[in-house]
Amino acid sequence: MSLHNFSKDNILIAEKIVKTDSFFKKAKGLIGTKHLDDLTTFYFKNCPSIHTFFMSMDIDVVFIDKNMNVTQVIENLKPWRFTNIFNFKNKDCYEFAGGSLNGKVNIGDKLYVRS
Repeated sequence: MSLHNFSKDNILIAEKIVKTDSFFKKAKGLIGTKHLDDLTTFYFKNCPSIHTFFMSMDIDVVFIDKNMNVTQVIENLKPWRFTNIFNFKNKDCYEFAGGSLNGKVNIGDKLYVRS
């Protein structure tokens, strides 16, 4: 599965999506990861905010609503930080290697997943 930005001529954002489909995977997330490929993303369902406690690298984060419209973008979020827990528009999120988005995604963009 791959992630694309429909609003920007279907540009490829990630060629690999890692689903955190269990409690353990969601709790662990990127903790302990030293390097993440620029074209890989971790997908967190029902995740309106995140933290980077115990992480050793910067990450880019994209939050989406139920229709996969981008509600928030944070580039180069440092370790030991957290995002706004009161943004009720956020439903799910994607986490990427820090600096890999480089402006490919903006608030209001429409994303989609291709199998």
